[in-house]
Amino acid sequence: MPINTLFGRRAFLGSAPFFAQGGSARQTAPSGSLVNRLVAYLDKLEIIDAMEHVIPEEERLAGSGTLMSQSSRGPTDFFSLAGTHFLTQCRAAGMPPQVAQDIRSPKRTLSERWGMFEPYWRLVRSNGVGQVLRLAIRDLYGVDEISLSALPRINAAIAREEKPGLYRRLLKDRSRIRLTVNHDFFREVPVRQDPELFLLVCNFDKFLSPGGGAPHSPAASGRAVEPLEKLFQVSITSLRDLKSAAQKWFQQGLEVGMVGIKTSIGHSRDLLFREVPEADAARAFERLLKEGRPPASEPSMYFTRPYRALEDHMFHYIMQLADAHDIRVLIHSGFSEGRSVPSPHANPTHLFNVFSLYPRIGFHMVHLSYPYSAELSMLALRFPNIHVSFDVVNDYSPAFTQEALDQYLDLIPLNKIFAFGGDYRYPELTYALAKMARRTIARVLADRVERGVFKEEEAAEVGKVVLHDSLSTFYESRLKQGRRKQGI
Repeated sequence: MPINTLFGRRAFLGSAPFFAQGGSARQTAPSGSLVNRLVAYLDKLEIIDAMEHVIPEEERLAGSGTLMSQSSRGPTDFFSLAGTHFLTQCRAAGMPPQVAQDIRSPKRTLSERWGMFEPYWRLVRSNGVGQVLRLAIRDLYGVDEISLSALPRINAAIAREEKPGLYRRLLKDRSRIRLTVNHDFFREVPVRQDPELFLLVCNFDKFLSPGGGAPHSPAASGRAVEPLEKLFQVSITSLRDLKSAAQKWFQQGLEVGMVGIKTSIGHSRDLLFREVPEADAARAFERLLKEGRPPASEPSMYFTRPYRALEDHMFHYIMQLADAHDIRVLIHSGFSEGRSVPSPHANPTHLFNVFSLYPRIGFHMVHLSYPYSAELSMLALRFPNIHVSFDVVNDYSPAFTQEALDQYLDLIPLNKIFAFGGDYRYPELTYALAKMARRTIARVLADRVERGVFKEEEAAEVGKVVLHDSLSTFYESRLKQGRRKQGI
C-alpha cells in the first residue's frame, strides 16, 4: 500500500494546504522503459553529495578508532556499517542502548553480537536504511544474505578492501560522486581533506555552548572553556577572548579549504537565535566561568538553557564571520536521529530573523527539515539564500523522498534543490544510497514525463541540475578560492 494511502498525503508531508493533492499527484505508474532510460542516464551522471560525515580514511584503515566512539574501535566490519542510522531503527523497535553499544564492540564474539542483533534485524531490515545496508553488502562485497553464517564472508570481504584508495574507489569509481560535502565533526580543529573527494564543512557549536565539546558529546569536566583553551593554546577569560578563539578557528578553516560551517545545536534546543546585546552575553559568559555548569541532560536540556544569551549572541557573531568570508552555513533542523527533540523546537521557521538579517549568506538546510518539509519549502520561496537537501530522508524513506521531490519540483526553483545526500560515516552506504536515490529520482522524472509536465530530454536536464549543478553553483566561489589556496 502506498505510503500516502497509509498516512494521507497531507498528514505525511505536513499540514500546509499547498501540500494537498493536486495536479502533481501521480496518476499512473510510469512506463518501465522510460524509467529505465532515465536510470541509465542518471547512473552515468557524475553527481555531488550534499552531506556526509565520512570517517577519515587514515583513521579507518588504522583501525585505531581514535576519532570514533569507544564502542566502535577496531577493524571495520558488518556491525560498523550497521551502526550508521540502522541501529536507530533498532532502538525504535525496542533495542536497549547498552545492547546497541555491545553489538558494535569487537570484544564480543560474532555469535554474541548476532544474537543481540538478529531479533531487531528481522523487524527493520525492509525499511529504507535496511535496504541501503543490504544493497551495500550485496553489490560491494558479493554476499546476498545477512545472517550469522554469512558474517565471516562479509567481514573477510570488507577486510580485503581495507587499503589506501578505498574512498576513491567507493566514491569516485563505484558511486560516480564528483565531490562530497563532508561535515567533519570528528576533529575539533579544521584539518585538510582530499580536495578531489571532499568539500570540508566544520562544526561551530563549541563556540555557542562552551564546555559541550563536539556535537552530541557530554560536557567536558573542569572549567567550561578548558577544551577551547587547550585547542588554541590561549587563556579565555572574557567574551572577547571567546570571539578571538572563534576567529582563529575560522581562519584555520579557511587555510585548509573549508567551504562551509554547520550547527547541530538543533539537536538540543530550538532555533530561535535572538539578537542579544554584547553586555548581556558577556554577563552570561561570566556566569558560565563561575558556575561551570554543564548542559542539562535529556529531556530537560531542551528547556533549560542557562546561558542562552551567550549562545544566541555567539551564533550571530559566527554568522557575521561567515558573511564576511563568503562561507556557506549549514543548519540542522527538524529530524533528530534517536533523540527526543520536542517537535515545535525543531521547526525551521524559528530562523526567519536569521535568514532576514544575513541575505548574502547561502544557507544549506539539511535533512529537508523533516517533518517540517512544507514549512521549509515556503521559506525557500521567501528567501533567495535558502537551499534544501534531501540527505537522511533519502535513506529513511525512499517513498517519502519520491513524494516530496515531486512536490518540491512544483514549489521551488531547481537551483535550490540538492536531491542526494547520505549523512553516513561509511562510503559503502553512500554508494548504496546513491544507487537507490538515482532510481527514486528517475521514477519521479519519468512520472512527470508521463503526465506531460516534461519532455524526456527536459527530465534528464532536471536530474542533472538537482543532482549536480545546483550544489556545484552553490559552492562554486568557495571551491575556486580553496583550490587557489591549495595550488590546484
